[in-house]
Amino acid sequence: MVVALLVALYYGSMIWGMFPEEYFHPVQGGSRVSWQSHLAGGILGSVLAWAYRKSYTEKKRFIWEYPNYYSEKDDALWQKYLAEHADLEDEIEQPKSGTIWNRLNDLED
Repeated sequence: MVVALLVALYYGSMIWGMFPEEYFHPVQGGSRVSWQSHLAGGILGSVLAWAYRKSYTEKKRFIWEYPNYYSEKDDALWQKYLAEHADLEDEIEQPKSGTIWNRLNDLED
């Protein structure tokens, strides 16, 4: 939240560059800021943000993220890992009853 406020304060002051300086205080020798291009950029940026507000790419889902995923290859690799690291078996959290792992046997039947 603090970071968001700091960013808003820092970049929020940039909006004043979209307007001529003469509107806020007298300037001798004319405006030094190209406010026309800033105004056009602000308007065009707002229009494009509105136009593309719903165009996004969906999150890529990997095969193991699907609920009924099971791979014998993955299971064999896991069993091999457990055999090589038998001393770590106590540290590995065992799945509780009612999880998807208990239902895999029902899916195979």
